Amino acid sequence: MPDGTIGYPETVLLRLITSKGAPNVKLAATEDGTACSFVGEDKGYVQIVSRGKEQPFVKVVTKDGQEHVLK
Repeated sequence: MPDGTIGYPETVLLRLITSKGAPNVKLAATEDGTACSFVGEDKGYVQIVSRGKEQPFVKVVTKDGQEHVLK
């Protein structure tokens, strides 16, 4: 950034993929927290995120796009 701050913290990412190359599981560790996601065959997914000063949350997205968030 112009002021010398970093827009995105350093991140280590582990992806477990299907035989077709699509990510099914992602685990991320950053300087300011962690996140993981699990993607189903029908493209619905679950995210668990705890990063920065924001409240941790769990998000479930169904294959038809409906979102449910628990904070």
